[in-house]
Amino acid sequence: QWYQRRVREAVVSTQSTRVVSSDAQLVFMTTNHKQMLDPALIRPGRVDVQEYFGNACSEQVDAMLRHFYPDVPDEKAAEFSALIPSNTISMAELQGHFLLNKDNLEGLIESVRSLYLPRSGEKQRLES
Repeated sequence: QWYQRRVREAVVSTQSTRVVSSDAQLVFMTTNHKQMLDPALIRPGRVDVQEYFGNACSEQVDAMLRHFYPDVPDEKAAEFSALIPSNTISMAELQGHFLLNKDNLEGLIESVRSLYLPRSGEKQRLES
């Protein structure tokens, strides 16, 4: 387990050094566990900008809804936004629901509603 992590870090470190040496290139690195990265991998000069993308806020949820459904009535938009408490779902997960229901607003609402309904024997999503 630990040796696989070290090998991956060595490969990424070597590859990022090669990429950084070229001019006019952007490299995006992502992780869900920044604290587990070797500090040498993300040191200044190798990584110049670090951005945190958290979960979707209410405004982002509403903006995505209106992007996928430009003619959505305000009351439907309010109903949808009320289903998702702020900062409880990632933009990627939310986008997945939109893509699966891109022509079906009611299906989207039901899909998202099911995320926040307790299932037998499970805790609600909000408690996790």
